[in-house]
Amino acid sequence: MLSIPQGYTEEPIEVRAVNVTMPLYLRGPGSERCGAAKVLHFSPEYFLAPFFSRAALYVTADLTDPNTDIHTDITNMGIGNNTFDVVMCNHVLEHIEDDSAAIREIYRVLAPGGVALIIVPLDHTRDQTYEDRSITSPEGRTYQFGQFDHLRRYGKDFRHRLAKPGFKVTEFHATPEQQVLHAIHNATIIFLAGK
Repeated sequence: MLSIPQGYTEEPIEVRAVNVTMPLYLRGPGSERCGAAKVLHFSPEYFLAPFFSRAALYVTADLTDPNTDIHTDITNMGIGNNTFDVVMCNHVLEHIEDDSAAIREIYRVLAPGGVALIIVPLDHTRDQTYEDRSITSPEGRTYQFGQFDHLRRYGKDFRHRLAKPGFKVTEFHATPEQQVLHAIHNATIIFLAGK
């Protein structure tokens, strides 16, 4: 059983998206694609690492986590072009000041034919992403963006934000049966950004 993150009384929907929805994808339609790939996993959830045991290369990355393989800024990675077949980026972009630069970098390091697996907290009631850089207090950010260290609340336009550097974007949704079985919110999406 997965534990509830410190500071929460129940598992947040966005954590459940990674804890349950990503394994459903990696066990199902993503198993073949991710099996022998070169994988870059940003801000890694270590419980997902076993899904990449057959990967040709599995590299973890983060700006500050001392346990990752490389320490790099997602907006300027210092990694060669077209290096990885799969890039995983779960609940990272909402923390990044210049998320457009991060999306461009993910596109740049992804090999042709590769895919970025991206999950962000998505507000399906908003057409446009809501950002307000004047909100800097933890309380204000929690109130406006849902968490003290989030810098925006993504809206339905997130797919278009991913497409700007050239990604072809599709989505993975759990089936209605999986949603019921695993108590997954029906709005949980894994964005599959292909190059």
